Amino acid sequence: MDTLELKKPAAIRKFKSWIEDWEEEARLNPGEVNMIRLCEKYKNLKFLDPDTGKMFQISEDQMKFFKGNNNKKIDKGWSVIAVYGEGEDDAEPWPIGDMLCNVIVRIQVLYP
Repeated sequence: MDTLELKKPAAIRKFKSWIEDWEEEARLNPGEVNMIRLCEKYKNLKFLDPDTGKMFQISEDQMKFFKGNNNKKIDKGWSVIAVYGEGEDDAEPWPIGDMLCNVIVRIQVLYP
């Protein structure tokens, strides 16, 4: 076994803090392929909710698609599932959009 390989630093993941062109369509359309692509971008990222002060971590394999409801102010599209505690009750959906990207970037600046 080549031990020099083990000494190399781990790959660095770069988060693109904007809605990419491919995401515009993927985030609004149900389907497993769209879900998987979006999970790959957002999985395991952390962010701080500016309203509650809770630290969230995005699930690596769970997302939820909402059909949208204007009366309940629910936007159509994919939402990441973000967890702030230990159990299922400690999880919230966050819609994929500019607000999510902004809170993720804010925490990356505070805790690089």
